[in-house]
Amino acid sequence: TCTTLGVKDNMCGECVAFGKGGFKLSESKMGLRFQGASFDDNQISRGSYQAMNICILAKYGNGGTITDPPTANCGGKSLSGAAKQVHWYGNCKQGNSKEAACCSNAELLKSGFDWNKFSKGNSCAGDADTDRVLGRVQCEFGAGGGGGAYAAGAWPTGWCHAPSTTCTTLGVKDNMCGECKAFGSGGFELRENAMGIRFAGASFDDNQIGKGSYQAMNICILAKYGNGGTITDPPTPNCGGKSLGGASSQVHWYGNCRKGD
Repeated sequence: TCTTLGVKDNMCGECVAFGKGGFKLSESKMGLRFQGASFDDNQISRGSYQAMNICILAKYGNGGTITDPPTANCGGKSLSGAAKQVHWYGNCKQGNSKEAACCSNAELLKSGFDWNKFSKGNSCAGDADTDRVLGRVQCEFGAGGGGGAYAAGAWPTGWCHAPSTTCTTLGVKDNMCGECKAFGSGGFELRENAMGIRFAGASFDDNQIGKGSYQAMNICILAKYGNGGTITDPPTPNCGGKSLGGASSQVHWYGNCRKGD
């Protein structure tokens, strides 16, 4: 069944079909594991990067080539009753580029990844922390290049496009749940029509977001280089955003100040 479902590494779990061409892995005694370690019992819910990355590991195997990105339907659940075990570090915020080399929840994996680079325990330095084991994970994947991670759900994880091969080609480090399209001379456009673009659980100010605004230019920097990234090419005044009508109002990053203030 695992082979039929396209699972490269079942991580000691039983494989069953899930969703649209996806699969679910479950192990009810000692939990799922990889290279002798379990997975973090934090940041493992539906839509988390850790869950999506575990699904990538299961489908493509360590170091595999990713052809279809995981969707926001990916999610895991820890197993109660089993002994706590050493685990791969995943208790960091999505988009935390500073911990991308050590934490499985920081960024989505890219082709050729090495899971063994992640730390074990509850910090990048590595420690002896133990957690509840991962009892099951459900995995679903979208069409390569099309985003695919687009499913109904509550804010902020619902209606969220996973980074696609198009995003990677366009040099987008964080697509902020948006679909990526080419724009202008080597630029890109991010668009999400149901719940909007977001970062770390918050939307962006609907003031001071027009063409040439510093807020729009800074959002473009965040998208291209990721949080904490090194800026090599500055944004141009062609950067601009537009608020989404019809969607529920959400908490947002403050941007309603004047340039130079």
